[in-house]
Amino acid sequence: MIWLGIALIGACGMALEDFKWRMVHLIWYILLSVGLAGMSVTTLGIVDMLQMTAWNIGFVLLLLFVLTLYISVKERKLVLPFDSYLGWGDVLFFICIALYLDLGTYILFMIGSLIVALILTPFIYRWQGKEKHVPLAGIQAICLLLYLPFTYFKLFHMPVLIPGKL
Repeated sequence: MIWLGIALIGACGMALEDFKWRMVHLIWYILLSVGLAGMSVTTLGIVDMLQMTAWNIGFVLLLLFVLTLYISVKERKLVLPFDSYLGWGDVLFFICIALYLDLGTYILFMIGSLIVALILTPFIYRWQGKEKHVPLAGIQAICLLLYLPFTYFKLFHMPVLIPGKL
């Protein structure tokens, strides 16, 4: 239960700072990572957790490569998505949650939280005024804040799918 509390504190801090200042301090990422890694190790063991994390990070790298390729083809020059499309904090959040979710759940969480971000974007733009930035890590942190207690207390369950262990 302590790991869940640490993860929730980290996610809450991330969400608050990302919405308020559009900048998240590193301590929140560290707390989130420690909490999620602690929950994973106690549930799966260190070897399975590391294997699951490696698959998830591989998926993130694939997504970043495809995004870079798409933007570069669209702009007809090499464009890194971190310049104006995606923040480093968002990528760091993707890596943090890679410590906890299995690959199938990770993909579903990413899709679901990105859909929530798309739905909330017009409201965020109206609230912000002239500055048009979506606090993606903050929105995804809120989604994680809702997801973690449901799965921890087994109110919502998705099977753990570790590639290679099927």
